[in-house]
Formats: sequence, C-alpha cells, structure tokens
Amino acid sequence: MMSMDNGGSIGRVCAVILGTDARRATVYVAPDYTVKITARHKPRRHEKRREFVLTIGRPNFAERKFIRACIKVGESFPVKRVQVKFFKGKRGA
Repeated sequence: MMSMDNGGSIGRVCAVILGTDARRATVYVAPDYTVKITARHKPRRHEKRREFVLTIGRPNFAERKFIRACIKVGESFPVKRVQVKFFKGKRGA
C-alpha cells in the first residue's frame, strides 16, 4: 500500500467534526483510501464528553458511489473539501 498523509487527513477530519455537531466527516485521500470519523451519539446540551470512531482504509459502498461520481466529473484526489453528514433534525442548535 502506498504511503498516505494520515496526520493531515486525520487533523482535517477532527477539526471539522469537533467544530460542528456533525455525525460523520470523511476525507477522500485516494480512490481506494478514506479517512472517516463518526460520532457515536448525538451531543446533548450539557454533555461535555463525546465519543468518536476513527476509520482509516478502504471506502464502504456509499463512499465508493461518491468516488465514482467524483471521477466521472473529473475531480482530482485528494478531494479538497471534507464531506460532512449531520444528524437528522436541527443543525447545530
């Protein structure tokens, strides 16, 4: 496997998810390599602790579909923007 810049990718993903109340943030480093961090639970108003799951490696089915769409429109890798998915309901409230 080729050498990937995990430190920069992990930092970008962590900064996005800690700065918002997002459920998932994903960085597409290469067509066969992603860095994703997922919040385990929706944050509550007075809760100070949050749990996250870090996933590094091959993309899942939905991510592969997004990668095919990026390749089709000519997007270069690594994808510049962090892809964010929010919890259902109010955003950031």
